[in-house]
Amino acid sequence: MLRKALRVQSKRSEEGVTLHIDGAFAHAAMPYNGVNAAVLLLNFIGEAFDDQLSKDLYFLLKDWMGKPVGIEKDGLYMSFLTMNTGIVNMENNETDILIDIRYPNDTNADEIMAKFDAACASLTSNIKAENRGDSKPLFVDPDSRLVKDLMSVYQKIYRGIHSLVLSQLVVEHMHVNLKTLYRMVLNFQMKSSKRMRL
Repeated sequence: MLRKALRVQSKRSEEGVTLHIDGAFAHAAMPYNGVNAAVLLLNFIGEAFDDQLSKDLYFLLKDWMGKPVGIEKDGLYMSFLTMNTGIVNMENNETDILIDIRYPNDTNADEIMAKFDAACASLTSNIKAENRGDSKPLFVDPDSRLVKDLMSVYQKIYRGIHSLVLSQLVVEHMHVNLKTLYRMVLNFQMKSSKRMRL
């Protein structure tokens, strides 16, 4: 997909130069759908001002799958890890960056942090990674009674090709989480209650 040309603005004042880049919003779980202006600014500052910290941060954060850090993971059921650079605050010689990493059940926060620490240690700048919270992925075994019961109800309500597609998504990739599946089942139950008895 071709993206619109980036819009960059600069403004000079007595305090210095202000740079503004318009990114493109994307949900933290789907950073590949957007353009992260903060990461682009890190790249610009690193190259334009030969700023090593910005160069190192850009290296760590430029890929939404975490490849430079070594944390990329394509999970068996929950698909791939995503890494989104959120808030970047650089002032008074202090830098703080909030990163949102959503990972599949095939890895864990300790493994991700160990790889982040190793990647940071390999760089010139003194960068330290800190885990400020871990919301473990919600994973329910596709062979569990809950998933089988939900699939059974769904299949009774909505047969045919749609059932096959949803089964593949839930069982093979878990792209549709259980809450979404449950809401879908309830919606279909309400729509079908006059036509079909469960």
